[in-house]
Amino acid sequence: MIIGRDSTRISTIDDLLDPRLLRVIDGLDLASRRLMSGTMPGERRAKRRGSSVEFDDFREYTDGDDLRHVDWNIAARFDRLVVKLFREEQDLSLHIMLDLSPSMCAGVPSKALTAARLSMALAYLALARNNRVHVSFVGLVKSVTLAPMRGRTSIHTIARELLNVWPSLPYATPGQLIHDDVRHALSAASPRGVIVLFSDVLDAVREAQVALTLMRRLSQGGEREAFIYQVLAASELDPTLDAAHGIQGDVQLIDIERATPVDATITPLASRHAAERARAFVDSVSAAARANAVHHRVLATSDDLAEILLHTLRRDRLLA
Repeated sequence: MIIGRDSTRISTIDDLLDPRLLRVIDGLDLASRRLMSGTMPGERRAKRRGSSVEFDDFREYTDGDDLRHVDWNIAARFDRLVVKLFREEQDLSLHIMLDLSPSMCAGVPSKALTAARLSMALAYLALARNNRVHVSFVGLVKSVTLAPMRGRTSIHTIARELLNVWPSLPYATPGQLIHDDVRHALSAASPRGVIVLFSDVLDAVREAQVALTLMRRLSQGGEREAFIYQVLAASELDPTLDAAHGIQGDVQLIDIERATPVDATITPLASRHAAERARAFVDSVSAAARANAVHHRVLATSDDLAEILLHTLRRDRLLA
């Protein structure tokens, strides 16, 4: 994979959140398979039963129940006391984690830019529905987790913070593991809600084990529904494409995660073997996700963003 000269260059919120894309996706909303209870009023029906908004069910009266919730019509007709149960309207807590580790700067456009644009679009849709949004930037020298926010205008806060950290990319952090950053970010997050991680899930050592640990971190504790979108460059999915960029023969590559040189000989056979290893790695991440009840999908940097938001994420039932 290669790092393009301009593949990660951004300077304004419009570089992250194209107004034309917003017009295309306007009307989409979060659609978790589980109805999660949050902590602030929002436009999402929560799973928690309460005392307002929408009737849900009956149950037998027990000592201590609020008499205002007794259905006196049923009491008069059937000589039994039951109380009404309701569903409260609560916000859906969305926690977006954006991997900005060095390897995410590969690709044209870069994986980081593709993931950042998708993260911003998701955050915008959630904020527009008055739901609570957490955003974490992981894989940096020091990970960043923003305070929870809601309201459409909060998208400018997210954009400003992202633009602040962007000039540091790529910055090698040898030995730093993404799943450690994820664990720290989750410790400050709501135990309920939807978690979406955009990452290539590449790490300096033992990628498959890191992926499995990452899945466990996402699925542990609370009532979380976790999605991981593995963002990869086209040349990572098919290393033979690197030949089009002149990467062939005897070359010296830079391991961007370790910031160390690697001597290699790129031949058609070596490229085919690399493609096989890439497929095996993706399969291992997918298997780890299934084993830990995490939704997993591969996205390519060459994929159309509107297509991803309008169709792919709706098929995954992340959006509706």
